Order: sequence, then structure tokens, then C-alpha cells
Amino acid sequence: MEGEVSKALRANRGPVNELALNFGILLLIMLAGGFLTGFLAKSLRLPDKLMRGFIGIGVLGGIYFWAQTPLAH
Repeated sequence: MEGEVSKALRANRGPVNELALNFGILLLIMLAGGFLTGFLAKSLRLPDKLMRGFIGIGVLGGIYFWAQTPLAH
């Protein structure tokens, strides 16, 4: 059973490739995860190495959640 979002994406995507759509969504999730984690780490005034580690964890967490979400398949 398909979700409504998946049906809408398939109906309205036009010439956009499914892989390109999923890759674009992945980039947005990575950007949001890195931005939010970096913003939180910056407000805590952590050292640069620790802050980069937290940003990396945020980006990897975004990728993990993207992998768990059924998108336009």
C-alpha cells in the first residue's frame, strides 16, 4: 500500500528521475542535520574538534533517518 506522498510525487514528478529526487532529499536532510547540530554545538561553545564530531554525527543521523523513510519507490 503506497502512501499519499509517494503517489503525489510519482504523479507530479515529470522529467525528474527518482534517484535524483531521493538524492536531493538526502542532501536536504544532511544539511538540516548538520546545521541543527552545528548550531547546538556552537551555542555550547565546544572545542572545534568536538563540534565537528557532533556535526558528523548529525549528518550521519540524518542519513540513517533518510534510509528508514520510504520515499518515492
